[in-house]
Amino acid sequence: MSVSLRLRLSLLMFLQYAILGLWAVTLPTFLKSPPNEGGLALPARDVGLLYGTLALGATIAPVFVGLLADRLFATQRVLALLHFAGAVLLIAAAITCEKHRNEVTFVFDQLAMSEPVADAELWRFLWEKESIQHYLADPDGYGKTPPPLPPHIQRLLNWLGISRQRLASVEFRAIPTTPDAARQRLTELDRVIRPALVRVLADPKLSAVSRQTVAPLFAILLGYACCYVATITLANSLTFRNLPDPAHQFGQVRALGTVGWIGAGVFVGVFLPTVSSLPIIAAALASFGMAVFALFLPHTPPSGKSRTLADALGVPALKMLADRSFLVFVLTALASSFLMAFHNVFTNPFLVDLGVPVPAAAQTLGQYTEVAGILLIPIVRGWIGMKRLLLVGLLASGGRFLGYASQSWTGVLAIGLPLHGIGFSFFYITAAIYVDQQAPPDLRASAQGLVTLITVGAGALLGNWFSGRIVDWNTSAGTVDWRHVWLVPAVGTLIAACGFALLFREPVRQPPVADEIVPDVELPGA
Repeated sequence: MSVSLRLRLSLLMFLQYAILGLWAVTLPTFLKSPPNEGGLALPARDVGLLYGTLALGATIAPVFVGLLADRLFATQRVLALLHFAGAVLLIAAAITCEKHRNEVTFVFDQLAMSEPVADAELWRFLWEKESIQHYLADPDGYGKTPPPLPPHIQRLLNWLGISRQRLASVEFRAIPTTPDAARQRLTELDRVIRPALVRVLADPKLSAVSRQTVAPLFAILLGYACCYVATITLANSLTFRNLPDPAHQFGQVRALGTVGWIGAGVFVGVFLPTVSSLPIIAAALASFGMAVFALFLPHTPPSGKSRTLADALGVPALKMLADRSFLVFVLTALASSFLMAFHNVFTNPFLVDLGVPVPAAAQTLGQYTEVAGILLIPIVRGWIGMKRLLLVGLLASGGRFLGYASQSWTGVLAIGLPLHGIGFSFFYITAAIYVDQQAPPDLRASAQGLVTLITVGAGALLGNWFSGRIVDWNTSAGTVDWRHVWLVPAVGTLIAACGFALLFREPVRQPPVADEIVPDVELPGA
C-alpha cells in the first residue's frame, strides 16, 4: 500500500469521526443549560429525544447506502454529497438554536426583572455574580476595565433602550477585594438566587418558548443523522475496498477515527465554550472540508453487490435467534446499548455540574483506553476466550457508571471514563467479530444489519428517551441528583452481565471470510 493511499484513508477516518465529536458531546449541555448560562433550558426528556435522531438515522441510513453507493454512483462522490448536505443541515441547526436561544433568553430576562429577591431583582444579582466570577478569573486585572455585562443582560438593555451609562448609576454591592471574600459572597448569592431562579425556570411562559425549539431542531437533526450515519458505512466500505489486506490493515486505519474523536474533544474543550452553538458551526466547517476532501479519495465505483433493505435491516438473520446463545447475545447487546445512552447523552452535563475543567476534553479519556482496548482484543481473546472477553466489556461498562455515581473527580476521571473505553472496545468491537464468526456466509451482512438495528437503532433510541426521564425524575430545584441517575444504568448493566454469564455459551470459532467482513454502522460512545 502506497504512503499516499494510507495517508488519505487515515485522514478520511480522522475527519469522519472528528465531525461528530465536535458537536455531539457538548450538545446535551447546551440544550439543557439555563438561559442565564447561554442554554436553551430544555428538560432532559427533550434532550434525549433530540439526541435520539442519531439512532433513527441508523435505521434509515441503509436505504441511502444500498441505493446510491451500491447501485448508482461512486462511493467517494456519494460521500462528498452527503457530507456537503450534512454541513448545510448543521448550519441550519446552529441558526435554529441561536434564534430560539434569543427568544428563550428574552423571556427569561423579562421574568428575572420581575422576580424580586432580597434587596434587588434577580437579574441584578445575576450580574453581580457574573462580575465576581470575572474577578476570580483575573484578580489582578479586575478593575482596570469595567466588568463585562452578561450577554443576555446587554441584549435586554438594548431592547429596552437603557444605556450602559444610565445603568452605571444603579447601586451594586462592592466587589470583594480578596478571593476568599469573593467566594463567600458567591455562596451568599447562590443561596439567594437559587429559589428565585428555580421559580423563573419553572414558569410556564419560559417552558412554552423553550419547547418551541424541539420540533424544528428534531427535523433538522434527523435529516443530518440520516446523512451522517450513511457516511460512516460508506467511509468504512471505501476504506475496506481500497486496502490491499483489509483483514489486517483496516484496524490500524480505523484507529485514526478514534484519534479524530479525541482531537475534536480536546479542541472543543479548550478553545470553544461548551454552552454555545459554536461547536455545531465548527462541525459544519469540518463537514464542508470533508466534502471537498472526499472528491480526492480513490475512485470506488458501485460494487454491484447491493444488499436489499431486508438484508440491511437483518430480516434474513432472524432465523439465527433460534440459537439460544445468539438470542442471549442479542438481548444483552440491546440492554447494553439501551443503558449506554445514559453515558452518551448526559456525561457532559454531569462533568459540567461536577466542576471538571474542560469537560469535553476530559471525556476523551475514554477514547484513549478504547484505542488500547482495540489493540488488546486479539491478545486478551486468546487468553480468556470470546465469552469472557464480552463479559469483561459488560463489567467494565457497569464499573463506568459506578465510578460516575461516586461523584468524585477520582472516581470519574481515574475509574469511570477509562472504563468506558475498555467496555466499548471489549463488548461492541468484539460483538462485531462474534456476529461475523457465528453467521453463515450467506447471512453475515444480514446478521450485522440486525445487530446494528437493535443496538445503534432501537436500543439507543429507547435508551435516550428513558435516560431523559430518569434525569428529570431526579431533578429538584434545578439540581440533578447524579448519584441516583448513574446507579440506574450501573445496576442494569450488572444484571445484564449476570444473565449473559449464566446463559451464554462459548462459541465455536470459525475462520472469517475476509472479503465479507465489511464493518457496518458504528457510533462511538461520546
